[in-house]
This record gives sequence, C-alpha cells and structure tokens, in this order.
Amino acid sequence: MKKTLNPEIKKYIINFAIDQLENCKLFTRTFGKGFAEQKLYENVKNVYTNEKSKISSGYYDFEDNSITICESGKDNTLLTVRDIQTIEDIAETILHECIHAILNKNKEECEKLNIKWGSGLLENYDNGSELGRGLNEGLTNWIVEKAGIKTTSYENLLI
Repeated sequence: MKKTLNPEIKKYIINFAIDQLENCKLFTRTFGKGFAEQKLYENVKNVYTNEKSKISSGYYDFEDNSITICESGKDNTLLTVRDIQTIEDIAETILHECIHAILNKNKEECEKLNIKWGSGLLENYDNGSELGRGLNEGLTNWIVEKAGIKTTSYENLLI
C-alpha cells in the first residue's frame, strides 16, 4: 500500500496534539491558550499514512501543509486510530510533527523573511542551504518532553 490520505487520523492527531499542548503549562504560558489549535488548523491541511520509510517515522511537509505518518495498519491496511493506540512511540512522532506544523511560519511570513520555509529557528533557503536544523529538532523534542511524552528520536540533540 502506498502513502494514502487519511482524514480519520488527521482528526485524531490534531485533537491529540491540542490536548497534550493545552495541558502543558510551559507551552500555554509561552504561546497562550488556543495557539496550538489555531496553528494546527492553519498549517495542517492533510494527513497521510502508510508511507514506507526506513529512516523516518513521520514528517511535516511545508509545501503542501501535510503530516505523513510512516506506519501502516495490520497486513498493510490503512492505518486506523485503533492501530495508532497500539504502536509504541507513535505519540512522540505525532506530537513532534504537529509541533513542527505549529511553529512553522506560513508562506507570507516566509516571503517577508526571504526564506523558502522555516520556523525562525530553522530556515531553508532557495539555494538548498539551511540554518538551525539541530536547534529546531532539539527544541521540538524538548517541547514534546515538557508535554509529557518521552522522546527517543534525536537524543543527541536534547537539552
């Protein structure tokens, strides 16, 4: 099965991320109540699942404002909410990618900053260069941990 649009999972992961971040005092003190929800609905248009990857459990794509979860259901069927609830470490991937979506600047903000895409910490330029990947990934995982989910990815970048 190839990468597939999955609206059921979109609803689930957005609600999951909102719940986690709205219950994180550090996050709400920094960004305010409702910030996560506003940015997720603004910056996540689609969620895909069932992509095969040996190097990534998921990613946020700024170009089409999507999150892809690189997991599939049993016997390669479309991933379901029930499947997600049984996959070890998937909560980390979901929240991590949702935080990327929340913190990334929209296209208009990027144009003003003359960057292709980024969060302000991570900037990707048209010539293919980038600045701040380690800081961006480390901060994202730090927020995941502050929201109550143990991280295992990018362990060497954690504070």
